[in-house]
Amino acid sequence: HSAYLPHFRVQMNCVPGLSTQFAFTPTMTTKEYQDYLQDTTFTYILLCNKICGNSHYNMYMEVEVVEEEEYDTWIKNKYLEQKNKN
Repeated sequence: HSAYLPHFRVQMNCVPGLSTQFAFTPTMTTKEYQDYLQDTTFTYILLCNKICGNSHYNMYMEVEVVEEEEYDTWIKNKYLEQKNKN
């Protein structure tokens, strides 16, 4: 597999079952890029860039880039949701 984010020009080979990570800093949020393109339907995407089997065509994920404050609020809420489940 290969995690490929074409709009950010980044790619990382991946092996199922092994942790793989890399870091990069986007320069525009999804909303900012939508405004720049004047296209409210635009979304960043993640694809598998290696032909890896029968479901390769289905390895697609939308990626939302937000401001750090919005992310911090989201992650805090996820933590609280998980804590309340236990």
